[in-house]
Amino acid sequence: MTEPGLVVDGLTVEIPTSRGVVRAVRGVTLRVAPGEAMALVGESGSGKSMTCRAIVRLLHPPARITAGAVRFQGRDLAALSEPEIERIRGTGIAMVFQDPMSALNPVLTIERQVAEVLPAAAGGPRERRRQVVALLRQVGIADAERRLRAYPHQLSGGQRQRVMLAIVLARRPAVLLADEPTTALDVTIQAQILTELRRLQAHLGMALVLVTHDLGVVRRTVQRVAVMYAGQVVELAPTAALFARPRHPYTAGLINSVPSVDRRAALAPIPGTPPDPVGLGDGCAFAPRCPIASAECLRGEIPLRAVADGHWSRCLKAHVVGGARVAGTAAQGS
Repeated sequence: MTEPGLVVDGLTVEIPTSRGVVRAVRGVTLRVAPGEAMALVGESGSGKSMTCRAIVRLLHPPARITAGAVRFQGRDLAALSEPEIERIRGTGIAMVFQDPMSALNPVLTIERQVAEVLPAAAGGPRERRRQVVALLRQVGIADAERRLRAYPHQLSGGQRQRVMLAIVLARRPAVLLADEPTTALDVTIQAQILTELRRLQAHLGMALVLVTHDLGVVRRTVQRVAVMYAGQVVELAPTAALFARPRHPYTAGLINSVPSVDRRAALAPIPGTPPDPVGLGDGCAFAPRCPIASAECLRGEIPLRAVADGHWSRCLKAHVVGGARVAGTAAQGS
């Protein structure tokens, strides 16, 4: 990898509740290079969205960062004041959410909402309109001029998501965090938007962190995958290597539970349910659901270990998960 554009180092997010402290994110370490596309995958509640929100300091109280650092362009975002982090949001690191209606203003036209984020030096009204039209075309909106006077409720879900992408891209961010950006859309529109997003990301040289539970999307969209479970990264690998030879039982379970046109074996759902996030201790959080767990899996902290070139697993038995033995060494990061 080249010099990382975004470094997440030991990030921990805790939420105090009446039942105890929820450790929603537990020591997450990631490096995302400029121009790289990475996915965060896992079941609901695994910590994917919370990790992204913590990166840009958009946590809802009482959730708070209790440990770790987030470094971007040489600065620790976790240590910045609110005015300082506000200046970085959007222009340095931008985030696209699952439901664009929650982010778009229902009483403003599309033209006004996109034009508002253009830099002050963008020119007069005519030039700003030209740039808005160009941005809408760039994200694949047909009849862009006609859409300028439309309001969000007059657009389809796919069109609204494209408008959100136009707003984000107007600021040319270095890093884009996309939190389930196409989940609410039908399959055809989902594929179109993801193709457009990937094309724009490569064209602009942005780093992309895609939060999703759809392994089909992951397989055709990103270069690396971080699998999360119970707030931790349990496997980190290049996409092709992860699907060819997963090295954590949870990852293998996710892959085996997804329908595929070329699948020969029967689907095998993961038994049990995710653990109670209150009071998670040492040991493997996946052990109660794991088919190969033993007593040693419940004792002490299990580090992320290298099992192949660029491939890491938080499993004491990673050498047998993929069907072959591979020596592992303890990791200081990912």
